[in-house]
Amino acid sequence: SCTGGELGDDQNADGAVDTGETDPTDEDTDDGGVWDGAEVLADNTDPANPADDVGQDLDGDGLANDVELDRGLSPTNADSDGDGLCDGAISVAEICVAGEDLNGDGVVNDGESDPSLADTDNDGLPDGIEVLTAGTSPTNAD
Repeated sequence: SCTGGELGDDQNADGAVDTGETDPTDEDTDDGGVWDGAEVLADNTDPANPADDVGQDLDGDGLANDVELDRGLSPTNADSDGDGLCDGAISVAEICVAGEDLNGDGVVNDGESDPSLADTDNDGLPDGIEVLTAGTSPTNAD
């Protein structure tokens, strides 16, 4: 339930989702692609307005929250798969370096590693090790 704001779960306790309330059984009341909690507590957007969800980037990795959620990635963790490469094209200090979905389209294109897999090419070397240490490609098995 939301506290300290105008929006929240069933504020009048009538068992229905009324204007100005979020649905406690739906993590994304407005179906805009960003969880209600992230909208209220981090993005400062309206969980009842899907138009304000697009383009927000809670973790600062260059991949929009709605794209991360669509891909099953974490909008609050810049390196969802923990391989040392950020999910998107922007480095996040002391967490990861830019590297996986470079164009931010939510699709693994040629030359991009998969932000949902620590080892895109399944060769036993994590993508981050390949890029940052070994100097090999995370998309071609070595």
